[in-house]
Amino acid sequence: MKLNERKTAYISTLIILLICATTSHPQWSTDPQHSLQFPGLFKADIVNDSLGGVFILGDGGDYRSYCIRLDPQGEESWDEWTDVAPSNHVSPYKYYSMCPEPGCIIIPYQAYWFDGESDTTLDLRLQKLDSEGDLVWHENGVIVNSLSHNYYSRTKISFFGIIPDGEGGVIVGYVVHIGEGERGYVQRISPDGERLWGEDGVEVPGDNGDYYPLGGILEKPSIRMVTDMAGGCIVAFGAHRGIYTQRVNSDGERVWAEEQAFHDESSIFSVKDAISDRRGGMILSFDKTHPSPNRNVVVFRFDNNGESLWGDEEGVSVFRRLIAGISSMDIYLTQADDSTIFVNWDDRTDNEPHARVQAVNLEGELLWDYPGLRISLNDSRQYNLHGTHSNESGVYVWTDTRESENEEWGYYAQRLGTDQSRMWGDDDVLLFDQPGMTFINIESDLSGGAYVFYWDGSSFLQYINGDGELGEVLSVPSDGLPVLPELLSFNLYPNPANGFVSINLPNQGAQLLSWVRIYDMNGRTVQILNPPISKTQYVMDLSLISSGTYIFEVQSQMGSGRVPLQIIN
Repeated sequence: MKLNERKTAYISTLIILLICATTSHPQWSTDPQHSLQFPGLFKADIVNDSLGGVFILGDGGDYRSYCIRLDPQGEESWDEWTDVAPSNHVSPYKYYSMCPEPGCIIIPYQAYWFDGESDTTLDLRLQKLDSEGDLVWHENGVIVNSLSHNYYSRTKISFFGIIPDGEGGVIVGYVVHIGEGERGYVQRISPDGERLWGEDGVEVPGDNGDYYPLGGILEKPSIRMVTDMAGGCIVAFGAHRGIYTQRVNSDGERVWAEEQAFHDESSIFSVKDAISDRRGGMILSFDKTHPSPNRNVVVFRFDNNGESLWGDEEGVSVFRRLIAGISSMDIYLTQADDSTIFVNWDDRTDNEPHARVQAVNLEGELLWDYPGLRISLNDSRQYNLHGTHSNESGVYVWTDTRESENEEWGYYAQRLGTDQSRMWGDDDVLLFDQPGMTFINIESDLSGGAYVFYWDGSSFLQYINGDGELGEVLSVPSDGLPVLPELLSFNLYPNPANGFVSINLPNQGAQLLSWVRIYDMNGRTVQILNPPISKTQYVMDLSLISSGTYIFEVQSQMGSGRVPLQIIN
């Protein structure tokens, strides 16, 4: 099922602009003011298509998830946006869609089915789109896990990963939350959309009674998954006693009789990142506070038998500094080439204001002088560092506090080679410095460049080629936007709210009300209410929701409405 004719008109306008604007460079253009705008998308994301292009996907504002594919020239490969789940009210999981084969994409999402009372069925589902943008699986998608959902039972499903199985299918990792408990599972899905590891998947760490809470999974998952290069997966997770791992083989069997434990709780904060070593094992990163008062950036490698390969089971210490408060460092891993890993980190403190990168080979040796390469030579503070592998190099994007034209900050980019070269010059490349921009994601173009996605109320795609050249400005007239549902007016109070919130609806809107829900800034639903018909006022209990900023959403047959909600519990 595709979008309506007005949405088609919007796409046609965009295609004309793209064709007219793509000129001198074989990949986009070199005008330094490039930004490709996609108004109307919420919770948007990008995924590379393994052919040098990129998928763009997001919530169209009408409880539908849409996707389109751009080729390396910036032209649309599909006639129009594809409705990923035409029969569902959906909430897509950001950052977890993946390309299982060139030109195709698999998109995970939550789907809600209402029974007319207070309960709903909450599903974790997948949908696959082929290279032409057509649905491969049933229009309702493939069910990975299904739960009876009631807010008071606190039943939720979180998502922590999706990887290829090497045979055209995927392995999905998710966490089921029931009350105060959390359990992690993995499930293998065949190319035909069949569940291969039983109806409920395989529990990790295991069902042997020695249960490890997966604390913080909803906020910032302390659990990672990589392929074992043989149709199975390896999972690493933070627990109340340390960091543990488990391997599940291609038949859905836990290979290691007991989870492998690395460190005790006193020295570990959480798993930060993990990648495959391309040899069937895993490389993971974490920060630890041992010996006190130092804080270490540590990387660890083990093989598919669970044997430690680096540092006598202590890993490799990449960087050490004195502890400053309780701030947690962001530590990411980037595969520079087949035998070199880039470890990049920033801790957002004045003690270490410069984001850094260190190269480590598969023997666990640091290839660059301690303490690693500063991401920028500019004497400013760098943070929010993100990177991707692109043609045997790392492309990085970060926030920088150097003075710029509009603000005293900006988003900059740099390409680093394994020989420590700054391939885009010592001054880096300024991507944008408009106030209010928020970084979303970065994806490789496979040729030394990258696509950078950001948001300021609308979504923008920034392209930078392997030579550090930016593309040109492309925009869409406002009269070509997708037609979203009519906004529904309602009153919400108190806001900020403590413990509860009241909703007042117009009489006509209440008669046609479908549901009310609250979701966080990453698009994850934290509470949903399916109210009785004909009421104009509702009170929602917020006592079990953590303090923070959320989006409060009302949907009726008249239209929908969204307002920010601040919760202070």
